[in-house]
Amino acid sequence: MATLNLYTVFHINAAYSSLSEDDLKAVVKKCYWPLLKIIEEKDVKIGVEITGYSLEKINEIDSKWIKKLQELIKNKKCELIGSGYCQIIGPLVPYEVNKYNLKIGNEIYKRFTKQIPKIAYVNEQAYSSGLIDLYLEAGYEAIIMEWNNAYKYNNKWKKEWQYYPQIAVGQSGKTIPLIWNNAISFQKFQRYIYEDIEFNEYIGYLKTHTGDDDRNFILYGSDAEIFDFRPGRYNDEKLLRGQDEWMRISNLFDKLKKTEWVRFVMPSQILLPNKKSFNEIRLESSNQPIVVKKQEKYNITRWGLTGRDDLGLNTQCYKLYNEQLKGGVASKWKKLCYLWSSDFRTHIEEKRFIELKKELNTVSKKTTPPLEFKKTKSIKIIKDKTKIIAETSAIKAVFNTRRGLFLESLIFKNISEKPLVGTLYHGYYEDIDMGADYYSGHTIIEIPGQHKITDLEKIEPEISLNKYPNIKAQIKCKYGVMTKEISIYEDSLSIKHTFDFKKLPHASFHSGIITLMPFAFNKNKLFYGCKNGGLRKEKFCLREIGNFDMATPVSSLISAKGALGNTEGVLEMGDDKKKIIIRNDMAELAALPMIKYINTGKDFFLRVVYSLGEIDETRLLAKKNTNFRKSFSINIKAEKC
Repeated sequence: MATLNLYTVFHINAAYSSLSEDDLKAVVKKCYWPLLKIIEEKDVKIGVEITGYSLEKINEIDSKWIKKLQELIKNKKCELIGSGYCQIIGPLVPYEVNKYNLKIGNEIYKRFTKQIPKIAYVNEQAYSSGLIDLYLEAGYEAIIMEWNNAYKYNNKWKKEWQYYPQIAVGQSGKTIPLIWNNAISFQKFQRYIYEDIEFNEYIGYLKTHTGDDDRNFILYGSDAEIFDFRPGRYNDEKLLRGQDEWMRISNLFDKLKKTEWVRFVMPSQILLPNKKSFNEIRLESSNQPIVVKKQEKYNITRWGLTGRDDLGLNTQCYKLYNEQLKGGVASKWKKLCYLWSSDFRTHIEEKRFIELKKELNTVSKKTTPPLEFKKTKSIKIIKDKTKIIAETSAIKAVFNTRRGLFLESLIFKNISEKPLVGTLYHGYYEDIDMGADYYSGHTIIEIPGQHKITDLEKIEPEISLNKYPNIKAQIKCKYGVMTKEISIYEDSLSIKHTFDFKKLPHASFHSGIITLMPFAFNKNKLFYGCKNGGLRKEKFCLREIGNFDMATPVSSLISAKGALGNTEGVLEMGDDKKKIIIRNDMAELAALPMIKYINTGKDFFLRVVYSLGEIDETRLLAKKNTNFRKSFSINIKAEKC
């Protein structure tokens, strides 16, 4: 039988979401020291991925652990894998924050381990192609990323590629070698250590990954803190059983070393040329622009729109980010990386969360100045029984007063005679499954077990002709008041939604909804694009792509499949001749856009919704009913391509 080269990466994170400060000493003793003991005593060539923050915290608690790690790395008993100063979700934070996170991380690696790692473990395995440039700039020579979800949406790949290093290609065209993690593999490892499966079943699973030629396969690529320690804060947490779990891991390594077709290697040792290796591939796809590990329930909304208050935390961080761009100091970049840590946004222990909120409120009290737009030179507004028509030299917009000032049509005169965005009425599509009205500029709130809430009600608008002419209306619902204000500029318009809700239950909360007019675009040239943590815009073509909807629920507990990071607040949608540009201020509210696309045959359906909140198991940690007093604005403009 050919050899299966097994490599392993244990992820160490002292900011692990469910840990309290008091837990960390126990984790160092029960989790981190046993790992080093295995590395020292067993020749199993383990990769240790650790954040710079974790090195600092562990050094405060037990500096001997740091010295031992340094010794083991020097003696080539293990390999240091990097990830940055903090575990932040790269596709959800701006380029400069990602840059400083990697830069500060490298400085700390050098200080505590006397070296800078050359392989990076993509944080939470949340990948966007814009991150490649960042890893290269930081000096990394390879990244570790999960195979399973990338392959799911790129099934033209050869399955054999998962056993060999490949080349990830970024939007800029730059490339970086890629080592595969595998979610099924690390979950199988966990199940064996938790005594959910027996050795014969486990070794049988590993044997399915052998072949006619030698292959490489990751044995484990996940958390170290989950063995011999339980924080007691997860409903589905495995109970600690009688046997020492790190001893069980040690014994597993012994058994595998005796297996004739197994060989242990360092992660870097698999970066060798092979006829099946180093194919240039793109991990992302138009229907999965951000790749995340494990099952669909584990998607980017987990750190952007759920948790105790992901939306509030991210909005505050964007305020701090804007202040830094105006001339911040290096120490504040480090603090900002810390505040943007992913672990504050999932199962964060309540005491830590309260302290975090205090800290954010202390460091970020400034408000962000509104975005500036081109002043209206001249405008004509006509109002009849059901419509308001607003027209400048460059745009013509029609709003419907019968149903909450939804945007019926928006023409950009210098771009196209046809409206580019607006409303598609019931009957536009022949397919009965699409027999509905598809509005623009409205809000939909869906609370499990209740009728949906919208702002599509009859209104009496207020019209004012100030510097920026605007149309304003209020809509009441059972939880409070929604105010919609439309501002008209010379070549664009803005729609601002202000919500004043009391005791709003957990909900899937969508606003700023914009529908493209299919008759105004070339279906074969459609695209959407934005920045997802990188320096450059990521562009996704929709030709020959299957139907997808990021806002589709995964289950009754998980309300969405994914979203875009949109880290500069600029989303583009269009074809090869023209595009609409939708801007939102992430420091006003860090809402995330979600794309829905349907290929209807001769036509198409393309829409974006901005999510102000989603539901998953981390959201259930927050109070069941909360006050929601926030404003959210989008500005819509068009340009020729």
